[in-house]
Amino acid sequence: MSKKLTPREAATSMEIARVLPPGDDERAIGYGVIGLPFSGGDYLVLRDFHAASFGPPYRSVWHRNPAGEWRVYTTGRPEESCPRYISADLVEPSTVTPIDVTWLDDFTMRVFIDDVLDWTVECRATALTTMMSAMSIAMPMGAWTNKGFHAVMGHMATAMMGAGRMRLSGTHLPNGQSFMAAPRRIWEVTRSTALISGRDAGVIGPLVEQEFCGDFPLPQKGYLFADGFGHFENFDPTRHTLPTTAR
Repeated sequence: MSKKLTPREAATSMEIARVLPPGDDERAIGYGVIGLPFSGGDYLVLRDFHAASFGPPYRSVWHRNPAGEWRVYTTGRPEESCPRYISADLVEPSTVTPIDVTWLDDFTMRVFIDDVLDWTVECRATALTTMMSAMSIAMPMGAWTNKGFHAVMGHMATAMMGAGRMRLSGTHLPNGQSFMAAPRRIWEVTRSTALISGRDAGVIGPLVEQEFCGDFPLPQKGYLFADGFGHFENFDPTRHTLPTTAR
């Protein structure tokens, strides 16, 4: 689909379709904030997956506080949501809780977790994001499971997006699984406010050092994605960490 959609339109269309990419590995499709750093040291991530091969649809918010401690809030069971892949990096087991996402207009959304988070994200299409989205959408689905293609796209994103090192595939997430990510439509985050347990996170701004999730580099500049999907290595209890063993 080549039509220029707004973030709200793209997110809504995926929620209706809920079509997973083909494959025999673990897959999920949805939208979210790839990563957003705040000048005070907080870092927030949103994943809103409308379909997943390993469980029901779910939402997750990841939060890294200024002390470097990661926590995850999720609407799904930990073994059927993001902690399935990242729990080994958490300071405590993930919290299962309702997460509300409301679109205030075509380019602004609010993420709310009672007594934990009130987060508003505004984004825009730029010449760069429009070009990269058009390139990504034009690619056949099979290209997104090709490691060579992932390497080229990662180098291009690193050079052009101003978000630090970018990488779309890797050999290990914190719990040990390999992964491939395909953020097909993207928009730049221009403004964001967040109250975290009543504390103002301040303005958005790059961290002193880039943060990593396993060997996946989290961006130094905020981008929202939609029509995006991920491929993950099938869980193997002999090599991968269960969410219940989070530190």
